[in-house]
Amino acid sequence: MAKQFQAMPMPDMSYRPPPAATPTKFKLTTPSPFKLSTETRREVQRAPSTDEIELSRQFKAKPIPKSTSKPTIVTKVPHVPTVPTAPKLSTSNRSERHKTVTDNARKNVLQRMKEKRRQSRLQQKNQTAESLIKPKPKPFKPTQPAPFKLHSDSRGEAYQANLAEKIQHENEELQNLRNVKAKPCPQHNSPFTPARSSAPLTEPAPFKLESEVRGYHHHEALNKKRTEEEIEQEQAKLFKGRSVPKSLYQKGFAPKTPSALGRTPLRPKGPRLSLSTQAEARKQFDLETQKRREEEEEKKRLAEEQHQRELDEEIEELKRLPADQGGMMQIARPVGNVFRERRLSRVSGLNEGFEGISVS
Repeated sequence: MAKQFQAMPMPDMSYRPPPAATPTKFKLTTPSPFKLSTETRREVQRAPSTDEIELSRQFKAKPIPKSTSKPTIVTKVPHVPTVPTAPKLSTSNRSERHKTVTDNARKNVLQRMKEKRRQSRLQQKNQTAESLIKPKPKPFKPTQPAPFKLHSDSRGEAYQANLAEKIQHENEELQNLRNVKAKPCPQHNSPFTPARSSAPLTEPAPFKLESEVRGYHHHEALNKKRTEEEIEQEQAKLFKGRSVPKSLYQKGFAPKTPSALGRTPLRPKGPRLSLSTQAEARKQFDLETQKRREEEEEKKRLAEEQHQRELDEEIEELKRLPADQGGMMQIARPVGNVFRERRLSRVSGLNEGFEGISVS
C-alpha cells in the first residue's frame, strides 16, 4: 500500500511588515561657557619660596675702605693697528729637500750599476785567461777501504764472550764436583761432648700486660671503696644522744619511768593490711565472671541445638515430598510412560494446528 502524499502548506502572503516608527525630535544643545580655574587661581595667594624671601630682604652694602677711596688716574695707551704678514709654509722647503734627495739617490744608483758592469767585465776576462792557461793535473791517491763497523758484529762478539765465560764457569763447577774430599771416620772410643759455652744463662722477664695493670688499679679502687663503706657503716652504728638542756639540769635529778607516774605502758599494734579483703573481692569477682561465662555457653549450646533441630525437621519434610514438588522422594515411572507422553504431545500439537487452520 503506497504512502499517501502530503503537500506542504502554502505560505501566508498576507503578512506585512510593521510600519516604521516615527523619528523623535531631539532638542539642540546650547553651549555653555567654560569654567576655567585660572581666575580662581589668581585669587589664591601662593606661599613665597626661599629665593623670593632672600631677594625681598633689604640689601646693605659694606662701606668702601679708606685705602681704596682715592680716585685712580687712568692713563690712555696709544693703540697701534696690527699689520698682517704672509704665512710661512714649509711645503717649499720640503719640496726642495725632497728634490735634492731624489737626485742624489738617482746618481748613486747609476754609479752602482756602472760599477757592477765593470766588475762583471773584469771577471769574464779573468775566466778567459784562466781557461787559456791549463794547470798541471794533481796525482790522485788510491782510496784505502775501511772495514764496516756493524752493531751486529759487536753484539755477536759480546755474545761469544759471555758464552765462553759461561762454559768456563760450568767446567770449573764440574771439576770441583769431581774432587771429592771424604770426612774422617768417627772415633767411637771417645764420645762426642760439646764444649761448654761461657755465655750467661738467659733469665726470662715477666710479661707486662696492660690488662694486669688495669686489673690491679680496679682491685685497689674496689678495696678502697669497700673500706670506706665499712667505716661509714661503723660510724652509723654509733649512737650519739643529745645533751640535756641546761634549763632541765638539776643536781641529783633522776628520771622516772612512765609506769611509776601511773601511765599505762604503750602496746604496739600491728598494721591493718587489706590483703584479706582484696582476696575476698577478687574471689567474688572470679566467681561472678565464671558464672556469667557458663550462662553464655549454655545459651549458645541451646541456640545451636534449636538450629540443628529445625534443620532436621526441614530435611524430614523434604524427604516426604516428591521430587516434582521440590522434595527428595523419587517416584518410579512405568516403562512405556515416556512413549505415551510423546504420543500425547504430538496429538495435542496436531490438534492445535488444525484449530488454527479452521479459524483462518
